Amino acid sequence: MARLSILRYLNMKLMHLLELVDFSKSKDNWNIASSISQIRSIIFTHTKIKVFQKVLAKTQYFPTLQEDEYLYPQHLPHIKVKRSLAATAKEKTDVLEKIKASLFGQVFVRLEREGEYNWLRLRQSSVGILDAGQKRAFRVTFDGEGVDDNGGPYREVFMDICAELQSNVLPLFIPSPNHEHDVGENREKFVINPTRTSRLDLDLYRFLGQLLGMAIRSDISLPLDWPSLIWKPLVGLKTSREDLDVIDFRLSKYLNDIVNPPAEHNINAETFESVYPDLKFCTISADGKETIEIIPNGKRTPVTWNNRELFVKKMIDYKLRETECQIDAIKEGLSEIIPSDFLQMFTWSEMEQLVSGCIDVDLKRLKDHTVYEEVSYYEDHVQYFWKVLESLTPYQRSQFLRFVWARSRLPATAFSMPFKIQGPPPLSIDKPDEHLPTAQTCFFSLSLPRYSSYEITREKLLYTIENCIDMDNDYRV
Repeated sequence: MARLSILRYLNMKLMHLLELVDFSKSKDNWNIASSISQIRSIIFTHTKIKVFQKVLAKTQYFPTLQEDEYLYPQHLPHIKVKRSLAATAKEKTDVLEKIKASLFGQVFVRLEREGEYNWLRLRQSSVGILDAGQKRAFRVTFDGEGVDDNGGPYREVFMDICAELQSNVLPLFIPSPNHEHDVGENREKFVINPTRTSRLDLDLYRFLGQLLGMAIRSDISLPLDWPSLIWKPLVGLKTSREDLDVIDFRLSKYLNDIVNPPAEHNINAETFESVYPDLKFCTISADGKETIEIIPNGKRTPVTWNNRELFVKKMIDYKLRETECQIDAIKEGLSEIIPSDFLQMFTWSEMEQLVSGCIDVDLKRLKDHTVYEEVSYYEDHVQYFWKVLESLTPYQRSQFLRFVWARSRLPATAFSMPFKIQGPPPLSIDKPDEHLPTAQTCFFSLSLPRYSSYEITREKLLYTIENCIDMDNDYRV
């Protein structure tokens, strides 16, 4: 209790201090920024988030409002994208054509082409009168689709881009080595593709950083499965071998066996070079096309029993630096949208939560932020609904959230709007068991038929979230 009291007192004092700290000087020794960065793990997360939100508010761009309150502000970028074109990207064989067709590429090109690719304008958090509280940095129109952007399409753009980033549509990220080798943990993680180093590639990574910043300002959670190897540099923390080990089990075991050979292998000073006759101070690039020296003249320097520890150290150093230029580009873009120096208050896991939200859909938290319109919490079909949600897997709950809100995770910070359970769709009044629930993603609302049983509620809800995740999917112009 005494320790907790001290921590509470410390956080109370820091609440007024943190927003005044110049975190750009945190790398200097013996200053307040450096000291706070070193104790970041004992500062309460909610303390840091409150301070960060204040800083975001002070650094946002305020556009000129129009006289008609129903019109969006001047200088709010408005782009048009074709999701039908984006759907063809995965079928294309040329990498550049894939990028051009992707939603990520379209948004990048549209903002740049219209002369609105201005980081200052993208710092805004505009909220339209019909947007139900959704903050935004730009407006979007889905070409050929019958949907107005009152927040849902804006969120959907971010969700679709995340799906592209973590697929074969875009070449910027690749599955973790553990996924490729089907061993170890973190097989679901994606890592930066170290071969993407062209000027265009770095521009795309920079734009990704800007998207991260816009998502943070807009309170949109991005379902990005990245390891600590990416999150740590974004908050000014150094990566270490532990960050490498958790995504590349095979490399970790290989390096461990070189330094500390298993007894059953009978490897020692006399036998080492016969076991590793061709081992040199070099490695193969991620695409397998190039041999890279990890020390000067590494291709001609054999690894021996006496220098094996140096080899392991240099290999780890190389792997940890392999994607530095891409990380730097992401950080550059991020800093153009948010005051990224203040991210050095956060731990890497807090940064992950700030960007990606809560991975598991917390039903208690969702219930606490639910309102009921023309229906009561105590009605049988509403109770069936909550019971069904409790029975779903984490993935299915994410699917449900995508269906009703165009996002797959709950925000780490406050909800921008409550979840609304509304009265049944008009057409379902007479025969509710024959109809599906409907949703309005812009307004985070669900219209639920008065189903007669738990089993029917589960059947209809599962069918809906598995087959109807695209907004207005049945309407095409």
